[in-house]
Amino acid sequence: MLAQAQQRIRRGRMEGNGHLARALADSLREAFEAGEIPAGTQLANEFALAEQLQVSRATLREAVRVLIHEGWLESRRGIGTFVRTRPATPVRGQLDTMSSMGAAIASTGAKPGVRDLNVQEIPATADLAQKLDIAPGAAVARICRTRLADDRAVAYATEYVKLSEAANFAAVKGFDGVSLYQFVRETLKLTLAYSRLSLTAVPAPREVAARLGLRASDPVLLMREVVFDAGGSPLLYTLNHHNTAIAEFTLLRYGRPA
Repeated sequence: MLAQAQQRIRRGRMEGNGHLARALADSLREAFEAGEIPAGTQLANEFALAEQLQVSRATLREAVRVLIHEGWLESRRGIGTFVRTRPATPVRGQLDTMSSMGAAIASTGAKPGVRDLNVQEIPATADLAQKLDIAPGAAVARICRTRLADDRAVAYATEYVKLSEAANFAAVKGFDGVSLYQFVRETLKLTLAYSRLSLTAVPAPREVAARLGLRASDPVLLMREVVFDAGGSPLLYTLNHHNTAIAEFTLLRYGRPA
């Protein structure tokens, strides 16, 4: 079952290729795509598999990490590592409109979902108070959740709602975790007119990595966004860490007139 991977690794050594982990990941990926190693197969333990492939355990560990990040492998704590079905279509969001992540997930044929939903009332830090145009220490609602496409973790979101008569904490506490934009519009009856957004590639913070099934050194795309009403008053401040193996974003750009 692993004969082709063994041949490729052996060829890499003969050619002096120093990227054995990458070669191994490529070979295993090809075997998964071809169905030579079927979905649901449990890989041998690290020691046995490294010996079978004649690579170091560090090389194997790195190749497995890459394939877990891509969605080809799944590590089940205390059980082992298993081959998954072919990764689903990437979740693609558009940056030129304020669109829901749930809608982007649904457009790929996957089912939007959420886990780790937690809604708390907390005092605003100085930085958060500045973003929401409130006094430091004022109460805000903090929503934390992991966004799912079927069973795959797409993003970990930390979102802050400025509390008001309409968006009082009792009302925000009723959020079901699916679509914050829809909840704010339909339940809180607030208008989301426009937003200011920034994107940064960062190493996954420890908590985020744990939620997304990544290592702390893996890259994630951090999206920071302040959402305003029609009068220019900030309503929401959101921090979304996106799993770059699953989520990507596009922006339509126009050239200047001649």
